[in-house]
Amino acid sequence: MKSIKEWRLWTAVATALLAFHLVVEFVAWASHPGNSVPGFGGSDIPWRIFSFPVFLLIPHNDVNFFWEAMIINSLFWSVGLTLIAKRIWQRSKAPSLHP
Repeated sequence: MKSIKEWRLWTAVATALLAFHLVVEFVAWASHPGNSVPGFGGSDIPWRIFSFPVFLLIPHNDVNFFWEAMIINSLFWSVGLTLIAKRIWQRSKAPSLHP
């Protein structure tokens, strides 16, 4: 029973991180100077951070699958961050060897 609850917890964490990253990634894309409203003057630094690694690997001219690439990129981030969080959580719950 504990493993099912734990699986649901980490699935919920991964889903929340996926949604959060997808929204932040879209906002970073929209604030990129070439994609924003004229005169807005956004920055390309957030887009460079949140578009890593998928958009770094595809050619800049061939982005006919923009939404698919954004979702795959967010999946990479959410799974990676969930695995890191799970490892940190397990280490904090592990019994200490020191009295």
